[in-house]
Amino acid sequence: MARLLLAKGAEANTSDSAGRTPLSWAAGNGQENTVRLLLDIPMVKSEFRNSRSQRTPLWYAAENGHEAVVRLLLDQGVRRTDVMDEILSRALKGGHEAVARLLFDEGAGFDKGGDEHGGALCQAIGNGKEGIVRLLLDKGAEFNMNNDGDALSWAVRHGDEGIIQLLLDKIGQGGKVRLKLLSLAAEIGHEAIVQLLFYENAEADSDDDHRPPLSWAAQNGHAAVVRLLLDKGVETDARMGCRQRPLSYAVIEGHEAIVRLLLERGANVNAEGYNDRTPLDSAVDKGHEAIVRLLLEKGANADTEDPLITAATKGHETMVRLLLDKDVRIDAMNSERWTPLSGAVQGGHEAIVRLLLDRGAETDVENEYGRLPLSFAAESGHEAIVRLLLDHGAEVDMAEYYGDGKDLSG
Repeated sequence: MARLLLAKGAEANTSDSAGRTPLSWAAGNGQENTVRLLLDIPMVKSEFRNSRSQRTPLWYAAENGHEAVVRLLLDQGVRRTDVMDEILSRALKGGHEAVARLLFDEGAGFDKGGDEHGGALCQAIGNGKEGIVRLLLDKGAEFNMNNDGDALSWAVRHGDEGIIQLLLDKIGQGGKVRLKLLSLAAEIGHEAIVQLLFYENAEADSDDDHRPPLSWAAQNGHAAVVRLLLDKGVETDARMGCRQRPLSYAVIEGHEAIVRLLLERGANVNAEGYNDRTPLDSAVDKGHEAIVRLLLEKGANADTEDPLITAATKGHETMVRLLLDKDVRIDAMNSERWTPLSGAVQGGHEAIVRLLLDRGAETDVENEYGRLPLSFAAESGHEAIVRLLLDHGAEVDMAEYYGDGKDLSG
């Protein structure tokens, strides 16, 4: 077609409305035969620049990764030294390794250190272009964590093992940078990358800003990563600042298999975490019945005030029974003088109120403001609970101050 049009007098160097010549279109589309034909025409301007963008045919070919066309243009002596670096940049950004190598051979260069926005290496890492990363490192590219760290985090997120392996020497054998990447891999569950990035002193490098990798894996339910880290010998109860231990994270999120694994590997079933709460406190609070059973089987101390009060207040009848079967103090009282019966009454949980009363709960324990369970039941209009309390000997003196005027004794 091109040969026919030229034979009919078509102008080889004419520009269309986009400012592009036939050669630039052929080069950009990888049409090697057409490019060869046009280059054989003496009048064709092989280095003609787009009248709008100033791009050359070589630019279009390199940007789109057309190696054969790039080679053909270079063999014809087509090169403009003032734009070769930019053409290389386009090839690198597109991940066109073979084209980039050709341009390097022609003397094109790049900013080895990058700028504040990250350079060619940063872009290659972020785009997952392993071949380009290797090429740039071979050409002397410098890895700067301040500029390229976010891109490397992308490599971790995308599971680019090859790129991370290439950069291990640049990352270093430990410290905050490696810990950040290791924790990120554990957080998102990339087992192979955790294996790649793990180092022995990771726990020692953890602080308020850098959580231990095990806590991330436990919280997000990545059992394989948890097992890997434990096999590496990490501390099962590692924590930093006021955050939770791995066991508590797993308990809160309901990851039963990880809870079991941590306990089997020696995690302290009664270790306190945030706000001095134990794993059992958290399991009861979240309503994870299977985990409550597991913790109790493994020796969790149930005879504290919080678990039974929480279970009763939230209406978890099965858990109340489990805890009572462990002979916990039925009238356990917290700092606000709140008892399990108080919580069940205020929540309107009639079945739990009946259960506690049948097990001998005291009906007339005042809270810190001097209020009795009966007053809460009357105030909330829980008539069935009022009658239960009265049937079990609750005092009626205070009820008139909070009730709606009903006769509570009859």
